[in-house]
Amino acid sequence: MKNLLLLFGTLTLVFTSCSSNDSLTDSNTETAFKLTKIVHLTPDYSVMYFTDIKYDGNKIVSSTDNNGYVAKYTYTGELITKVEEFQSFTVLENIREYTYLNGKMSIEIQRMPNETKYLEIKYTHNTDGTIAYDRREINSASGKIITSSGKYAYKNGNIIKNEIMNKGQVDIVFEYEYDTKKNPLSNILGLNLLLNGPLSASLNNMIKMSNASTAQQRTFLYSYYNNDFPSEQKRLGNGGGLEEIIKYTY
Repeated sequence: MKNLLLLFGTLTLVFTSCSSNDSLTDSNTETAFKLTKIVHLTPDYSVMYFTDIKYDGNKIVSSTDNNGYVAKYTYTGELITKVEEFQSFTVLENIREYTYLNGKMSIEIQRMPNETKYLEIKYTHNTDGTIAYDRREINSASGKIITSSGKYAYKNGNIIKNEIMNKGQVDIVFEYEYDTKKNPLSNILGLNLLLNGPLSASLNNMIKMSNASTAQQRTFLYSYYNNDFPSEQKRLGNGGGLEEIIKYTY
């Protein structure tokens, strides 16, 4: 399962002047500018895999990797309420169901077909702008429940911190920094409300991810079109070496 923004784990330091601006034709307007293809490349520009995205208006219908991973999206009104994930194009692997309260994510349920185990995540939107989450891995057959929790901090439409708790104490802290440009997924209706999905959209583009407890960090460098959407991302590892290149087609 591929998250462009992996909120619970290792996501992707310094935003440098390596960014550039590419030109666009006049037929591309900001409101109609939708990401249709993501190509993941090795540092020598060999293709690892690519993702095609299909739409119905500004609603995402599906994202399909050439390696067989498919995510199909279901809307209720303007909200994404279900995502079905497949392997080998047709083998259902996971179902995510989303419930909202006052237009904000409140509950996520993840189930695998023919399994007694499922994951439930409850979100609490606090008055200080943070979002607390409580995860319960439930085995309905044995009654066993494994719990964990954490908290997101938001600023300007972006998650800037993820505190993962252990026995009531902060155990791991991920911190994220962003540019002021447009996220390639920002024109997809309802995607910005997903806090943990195959695709999730912040308002802007992540330029640094760090883990204070391990001193690990990732840096992201971008090239942009002249309407501020990225055309290319380069991911640098902890030592500054190039790990991956991503190209965006709209």
